[in-house]
Amino acid sequence: MKSGREAHLYHWLAALSSALGWLFHGWLSHSKLLDNSSVLPFAEVASPAAIFALLLLFFDHFGWKIGCLCRILHVPHLPDLNGEWKVKGISSYEDPQTGKRREWEGKAIIHQQWSKLSIFLKTEHSSSISQVA
Repeated sequence: MKSGREAHLYHWLAALSSALGWLFHGWLSHSKLLDNSSVLPFAEVASPAAIFALLLLFFDHFGWKIGCLCRILHVPHLPDLNGEWKVKGISSYEDPQTGKRREWEGKAIIHQQWSKLSIFLKTEHSSSISQVA
């Protein structure tokens, strides 16, 4: 686990997926959709794992943007930085002749999920990609 926020989310999702898996198994047992009893143990084990994966995928892409959901799950509500941004900066390189640093402008394209952040920076003279997980 990376930090307490991931642990908290994983605990909530595990509890929810276990409950939903139990309900799914009960529904399968009573609906008579699967008469073959050899399939039910597989559904009992696989359904909570699949539900957990789907819930985590949903939260990673969309759920983290919903403030009330973050409060319920006790995870921080992160600001949504997705999009294209105009950026300005000052170079760390100091010209030895003038003693000045060059100012620059560019655009940053940010792709964000709950678990990772990618930033593509494009300026007149360079470009870079930064990824944080």
